[in-house]
Amino acid sequence: MLFSSTFTALVSLICASAAFAGPVHHPLVRRDNSSNVATFTSCSFVVTSVPDLSGNVQAATTDLLHAETDLISNEYPQSISDEEVDILVLPIVHNTDGTNNATSTFLVGEVTVANLTSFIESWVGRTVAGPTAQWTFKAATCHASRVTCDVVVSPTPEISNITDAGNDLLDAEAQQVVDRFPDQDGWFLNNDQIAQNADGSYNVTSSLQVGNVTDGDLLALANSWAGQTVDGAEAQWAVETAECHLDEVDA
Repeated sequence: MLFSSTFTALVSLICASAAFAGPVHHPLVRRDNSSNVATFTSCSFVVTSVPDLSGNVQAATTDLLHAETDLISNEYPQSISDEEVDILVLPIVHNTDGTNNATSTFLVGEVTVANLTSFIESWVGRTVAGPTAQWTFKAATCHASRVTCDVVVSPTPEISNITDAGNDLLDAEAQQVVDRFPDQDGWFLNNDQIAQNADGSYNVTSSLQVGNVTDGDLLALANSWAGQTVDGAEAQWAVETAECHLDEVDA
């Protein structure tokens, strides 16, 4: 499932499991055909709650989501104001020692990777309130693999509208990520630059941010597109060249 190609208002999604009633959502999946690159990260937490909400996974997950949303909102009010935040919490897993394992994905605009990661990992030792429970963060680790690719691609059939072309290429890249990494826990794809050539091909700089995937595996996937054809919703994309590299994390 893909969200809009532009930022939306704060969206808080719960990924349903067999223990949940209600709709099933994929993990946080976003694509953006603009120059506004947001920071995506996937975080693993060990948390406890008072009172203990382990008897209702959906209630516990929703309550933790509200607590995390408050933390992000207070730290990055401008990103919230500009509608550049998405948060997802996967179903909490209760442990026999009374703790809970949680995985959350965050997409925040106007913030560096290092800043977002440092802030979230600083939650260790903090107790924050959800609507029902007080949540204490016992451990926090965040990571996402980040790759940027310069590609020359040609669509069949031809797509002359540059916005439509960019979105369809993002669809094709997204499908490649999902097919190759079924256990990923979220991703954000963006076309940083796109230009159409006289022959109908496009020069594109794409950035890929994927959770629960190693840097080497994501880089290998992106580099493997060279000389291949990938399928979008509207066209097949022949990847003439692909030069990809891991992104450095800015402070």
